[in-house]
Order: sequence, then C-alpha cells, then structure tokens
Amino acid sequence: MNELDGTGTKSRLGANAIIGCSLALARALAVSQGQELHAYLAPVGVAPSLPVPHFNVLNGGAHAPWTSRNS
Repeated sequence: MNELDGTGTKSRLGANAIIGCSLALARALAVSQGQELHAYLAPVGVAPSLPVPHFNVLNGGAHAPWTSRNS
C-alpha cells in the first residue's frame, strides 16, 4: 500500500484507507488459518499484553490546543 501510494506521508491514498485495508487483509489471513486476529498478529511464544500509551497521547503532543506554537 505504501508503494502504491508513492508518497512519504501517505497523502495520495490516505493513512486511514491504508490502515483499513491492512487490517482487512490481516483479518482475512487470520480467518483463513482458523485463528483469531490477536493470535495471528502475536509473535509465537509471546503472551499478549495491553498496549502502553505513548506520552504524546497523554499530554496532547503536537495537536494539543495549548502547545507553545499555538500561543
């Protein structure tokens, strides 16, 4: 999908479309192998765990309305 898009920012196809297609493919592959999606995506021998939030998610990052560049 990245190659088809041809841009570094995924601006031609759009990141949301690329993610949606990628997830649909992963789900189809998991179903074809008789697995749940989480089991298909997990590396062999690694127990699944909850994701750890990145600090930019917690503090708003570049998109927060109170960042210094918006002052």
